[in-house]
Amino acid sequence: MVKDNNFIVDKTPWIAEALTGPRLKLITRPRRFGKSTNLSMLEAFLTKNETLEAMNLFAGFSIQNDTKFEKIRMNHQHKYAVLHFNLSGCSSVSTALEFEDWFLRYLKRVLGRNLRQYRRFFEPREEQG
Repeated sequence: MVKDNNFIVDKTPWIAEALTGPRLKLITRPRRFGKSTNLSMLEAFLTKNETLEAMNLFAGFSIQNDTKFEKIRMNHQHKYAVLHFNLSGCSSVSTALEFEDWFLRYLKRVLGRNLRQYRRFFEPREEQG
């Protein structure tokens, strides 16, 4: 695909591959082979976020246009509160105890940020009656 004089490789079928098959997946690739990019794409696809939905990021790509992906779109697109963990900041820790301390502080920050972002999903719904 060419867009604004740039070549774009449609990697969106990987979303369907990631969401089907075994529940646990080990993604092994050499450095600079798109692991983080693919996971960011998956996060954007799954995240329940009005801004992302309005941007229609997947317009023109296979995952949005191909009928074979319709079930995946209906069941998964913009349906989840996605938690993103980046463990690259723990590279300075050298013991298991330091890692545990670092990770607990990091987890509190991430969960606090996500709780604020997704607060409305945790509030009780009004019953219709």
